Amino acid sequence: MNKSINKILVLFSLWYFIVTPIIVTLLTKIINLESLNQNHLYFLGIIIAPITYYIVYIFYKMIYKKKYNILNYIKNQFNHFKLEYLKGSIYGVILLIFIILLNLLFNYIFHLSDGTSADNVKGLLSVPILYTFLVGTVIIPFIEELVFRVGIKEILNDLDDKYYILISSILFAFVHIQNTGNIFQMINFVFVAFISGIFFSIIYNKYKSIWPSFITHFTYNFIVLLLQFIVK
Repeated sequence: MNKSINKILVLFSLWYFIVTPIIVTLLTKIINLESLNQNHLYFLGIIIAPITYYIVYIFYKMIYKKKYNILNYIKNQFNHFKLEYLKGSIYGVILLIFIILLNLLFNYIFHLSDGTSADNVKGLLSVPILYTFLVGTVIIPFIEELVFRVGIKEILNDLDDKYYILISSILFAFVHIQNTGNIFQMINFVFVAFISGIFFSIIYNKYKSIWPSFITHFTYNFIVLLLQFIVK
């Protein structure tokens, strides 16, 4: 058990902190993305890190283990969609309310300013609104659920559920680290991501399907983005 945990944490940490920055740097040079600001590069890193890590994992499974096919998994998920999974929209609202209360508590205790939020909104407004909502509410949540819930569960299949939920949530928090210049704001972001990861993992583990956790994730991100645009 300890070897499996250490292996996942070490490999993903190395991938995220060493390989991903190299890939992002190369992409900015190759396809002329040097004009992107820090917010854009952050979102790009979030997308690239899990995708590339997961692609390597899939190839490892397909070539060496010969027992995993992501396309078949996705097809199977579409074929077994249930209306019950729409409860994820309710879970998303519950999570949002909890996170808002958590943020208010952090702001009260550490006297955090809203400068970072303002910068994030400014960055969001600099790209087309349709692109922002498509990427932020559909593409990123689906990829994150595919990687951090489905993929990690597959890798840690032999571990107890509580270890899967913990590790998945820690990794999920890692990829949401933001350099805000304020250590308390960084802790806030990471802790919120960790709590969200636990929430998503519990839902996925309960239903054994990507849809409830994805719908929860979609609802949460959609409302957050909508509120950011409304209060701009």
